[in-house]
Amino acid sequence: MKKLIKCNNKHAFTLVEMLIVLLIISVLSLLIIPNLNETSSKVNKDGMVALEQLIISQLDLYELREGTRPSIQKLAEDKYITDAQLNKAIDWGIIVE
Repeated sequence: MKKLIKCNNKHAFTLVEMLIVLLIISVLSLLIIPNLNETSSKVNKDGMVALEQLIISQLDLYELREGTRPSIQKLAEDKYITDAQLNKAIDWGIIVE
């Protein structure tokens, strides 16, 4: 007769251990996700301020070289700012007075 061999292999995780791991991951994600959103808002705000300062300095440079105050579109046409910077300034509502 064949003997039945008992397998005492206990190398798997229990349901309780898996639930604890899921709980820890959930708590960590609740702590991290709001910070990412807050950081993203700060980066956008800082980017807007930097773009505004860049446009002001390029306006002053154009005025020193040409003697007139240009529009923001004229800055882009004459390559004082890039098209991407122009589009972002328009999107953010940065206007030139």
